[in-house]
Amino acid sequence: MRILKSLMPVICGLVAVTAFSTATPASAQVPAYLTALSNLRAARAYIQMDNRPTFRVHMKIASDEITGAITDLKQAVKLEGSNPYQTPPPQSGGDPNGPIHEALRLLHDARSNIEHEADPPGFPGLQARSMKHIEAARHELQQIVNNQ
Repeated sequence: MRILKSLMPVICGLVAVTAFSTATPASAQVPAYLTALSNLRAARAYIQMDNRPTFRVHMKIASDEITGAITDLKQAVKLEGSNPYQTPPPQSGGDPNGPIHEALRLLHDARSNIEHEADPPGFPGLQARSMKHIEAARHELQQIVNNQ
């Protein structure tokens, strides 16, 4: 009986680990809008890392357009029951042009994610508005790339 009492915490721990490990991983539960939202926030952070004064106007417009897309997508993500405020911090890698190129890549990924989703109920036109904001941001960033 003593052995059983001393093994009880170990058995409870194993049962708990088994129960939690069989749950669906968080990455499998992430909807496309949440992924797009994360990409948009990261893209905006990359843009804000670039402090070259010659491109300040283009970066401001691109950042504002991304903010518009984020505002639209936050509504959809909240309806899906996800946390719209979870985003990993960006890293530049030391290349002064890297953040803009990375932001363009993330905007492309966000656009791809949004294309595969339908407007959530109660928010008609959300997909089209978000795509318009993303395209405007991509246009501004492409101006920076073309003028480098």
